Amino acid sequence: PTSTTATSTACSANHDRAAAVRISKYDGVTPARGATVATAAGTAGSVSVPASTGSNGRQQNITCTFTNTPGAALTLTKSVAGVSDTNNNGLRDAGDVVTYSLLVHNSGGAPVPGLGINDVLLTGETCPSAALAQGVSTTCTGTHVLTQAEVDAGTLTNTTTAAATAAGTPVTSSPSSAVLTVTPSPGLELSKS
Repeated sequence: PTSTTATSTACSANHDRAAAVRISKYDGVTPARGATVATAAGTAGSVSVPASTGSNGRQQNITCTFTNTPGAALTLTKSVAGVSDTNNNGLRDAGDVVTYSLLVHNSGGAPVPGLGINDVLLTGETCPSAALAQGVSTTCTGTHVLTQAEVDAGTLTNTTTAAATAAGTPVTSSPSSAVLTVTPSPGLELSKS
């Protein structure tokens, strides 16, 4: 928590995460020192405090305590799990199926429901769990069929993000990429004599 002491009837702060605010008496007689006189929540703004005259007839100091609520966060690690040689020619060529492993970790301080994978190249994405508790990971998978253009390029770089919605707020991981090396099949040469 972070605290500020104010000698007025309001306090304000800005936070990058939602905060629960407790305003208590810093000194004075009535209410007693430390008594909670107001509460609020939010990421920014001012909190008005009831008049704090106390039994000594003067304005009292107040303490505003802002307690940050842990936010949701995702991390993603992507890798190539394997390549299926669909035509059994021993080459990575057009039509072969690349399977990707997508390790998603809830690195934040709140549960994350509604987990999904964002990747324009992948199809058939599946995740064993669509909801991750704090500190829990799951490994999702997805596939991609190699095209001739990708084979001709020699490498395929594929980038993915993981996403969810926690308490109505979108949560997206940083992008993670995997690079697959593709060796084009040699061309044919004709020698005539």
